[in-house]
Amino acid sequence: MPLEGMRGLAALQVVFAHYASVFFPAIARIVPGEEGTLGLRLARSPLFFLLDGGVAVFSFFLMSGFVLGLSFLRSDLPMPRQVAKRFVRLYLPVLAALALALVLLTLWPRLGLRMQVFNGSDWLRGLHLFSPGRTATVYQDVLLNSMLLGYAGASIFRFFDTAAVGLPLVGLGHALDPPLWTLHIEFWGSLLTLAMAQAYRRLRRPAFWAVYALALVATAGGAFSLFLIGFAAGLFRDRLTGRDHAPLRGLFAVLALAGAVALSGYSPLMPFVGLQIEKELAAVLVFGAVLVAPWLDRLLSARPLAWLGGLSFGLYLTHFPILFTLSILLFLGLQPSFGALPAALAATAVGIAVSIGVAAAFEQLVDWPAIGLAARIGSGPPVPVTPAGGRSPGANPR
Repeated sequence: MPLEGMRGLAALQVVFAHYASVFFPAIARIVPGEEGTLGLRLARSPLFFLLDGGVAVFSFFLMSGFVLGLSFLRSDLPMPRQVAKRFVRLYLPVLAALALALVLLTLWPRLGLRMQVFNGSDWLRGLHLFSPGRTATVYQDVLLNSMLLGYAGASIFRFFDTAAVGLPLVGLGHALDPPLWTLHIEFWGSLLTLAMAQAYRRLRRPAFWAVYALALVATAGGAFSLFLIGFAAGLFRDRLTGRDHAPLRGLFAVLALAGAVALSGYSPLMPFVGLQIEKELAAVLVFGAVLVAPWLDRLLSARPLAWLGGLSFGLYLTHFPILFTLSILLFLGLQPSFGALPAALAATAVGIAVSIGVAAAFEQLVDWPAIGLAARIGSGPPVPVTPAGGRSPGANPR
């Protein structure tokens, strides 16, 4: 399946983005580059797309809407069991990743502050501000903020006074594993996708598309709209993924990818959290290209990329604490003897290799068991899915 390869490449984009942000901040647009330097030229070039973690994260949301939508449509389970299945599938890996982060950051705390001397970025200084000794803060991050509540500026509850009930939204700087802000979006976006699947099965098509349009308007410009777009792509998957008109599809894919690269380079600063319309549009173009182009299908279905796609969730969840402990520690040890650039290159290469190794173990020890447990919770009869315009068995006959 080409989406597996796309998922693997998107995870690498995020990893490259974070490593560049720590060790090559001018290339990552974290700090201003000096005119004429290699870092600034690379930051202004199409190669920046390889470091665009924003596009990668938004691509994950599109893929989730696509894959989960089809899965929810095929399932005849009651909604509470589907919610429980999704919660277990996501939270058990999150819990394992947070445990790893807590161990590493307790052993080597605040290395980001030491690295900030070389990096010069406020972004680096503002991360991992929590104290492992503050048990209540750690418990809240593990049990609530990491997936259910989210973080200030990246939460569906940001417009509510959660502090009034003793659950204030903390900033991302106090997170054990900052990339987990996206798991909050992923979980609630999954529930939005489930709601749309239920509406598709129970409503007449005109009524469903009216509900869909209202949801799209309500979420316009935000990450949740990407789940809706992915869901609609799943409904029209037969038309999108067909092999007819292959040359035209290939041309569209090339133009779409070129547009995505151009949009990726549009923003002057890399977004880690927040509303970034150009990044969302770039992700939609990449996703559309992957769905329609046979040559991209063949490329992304290659065995190495499929293997990387299998590791992508573990790689995404675990690479950040490895970067902020082992990789920075290696840089600080090598820099006095070899200089900043060789130390940064070595720390990046070793850190990414270690992260991939940890992700491979994570897949076997955590990810697959979580999938198995979720499958047992969600075991039930499958329901055939009809394309958009048809009616699924079990749908309301009205």
